Amino acid sequence: PGRISEMSDLGFKSLKFSIRCLWLIINTAVLVGGLALTSYSGQILQNSHVAQVFGRDWSILSCVVGVALMCVGAIGFLMACTGARCIIWLYTTLAQVVLVPLILSAVVFLLFATRFVSLTDTAWLFTKGKAGWMILAANNPDIICRIQSAMHCSGYSRPCTREGPECPENCSANTYTAACPLSVEEELVQISRVLGAITVVFSAILVTGCVFGWLLLRVPKSRTKFIRVREEDLA
Repeated sequence: PGRISEMSDLGFKSLKFSIRCLWLIINTAVLVGGLALTSYSGQILQNSHVAQVFGRDWSILSCVVGVALMCVGAIGFLMACTGARCIIWLYTTLAQVVLVPLILSAVVFLLFATRFVSLTDTAWLFTKGKAGWMILAANNPDIICRIQSAMHCSGYSRPCTREGPECPENCSANTYTAACPLSVEEELVQISRVLGAITVVFSAILVTGCVFGWLLLRVPKSRTKFIRVREEDLA
């Protein structure tokens, strides 16, 4: 207790300043991570063949998680600048809420990135992909033709060397003799590696932010109160 009592005002302020600086760095990183996740997910929405075949729900969900991550980072950044304790409470609460879908997303992306879950070997995924492919072939054959041309394949469950509901009419890419699931899966693996890396790294950073938020809540506003709390802890 005696040592704690001798803590100078400068030392106490340095402690709070150091924690707030680290908090600022952490939440700047969280903000950047949310921006990266949102931006990359937006590119997938616009350009990915996987999103066209399997639907855009999962990429929209990634965008939502990215926006939520940006909001948490912005709140943490605001707290680092103002030091308001109510904002710390808001931050730690929102961060824990965002961590749940972020970690779940990381797990899912890693399963695909490592091919632990395979598009071609998982029956329900293959069926979902085939259904999406046939819907596009019937309603938007030009999209399927572009996908086939880009991936140098044709058809989904079998090549388009024979006509069928999976094959767009009057498409020059129907001559490719390899079916497309392997090419679609390769694109899915590449996307999952990027999204998996983003979500894993920033899940860890967000957990660190929560820890620092707890530390800031534990540091009292004044040196006198800090000394009293520490003396009570050591009593």
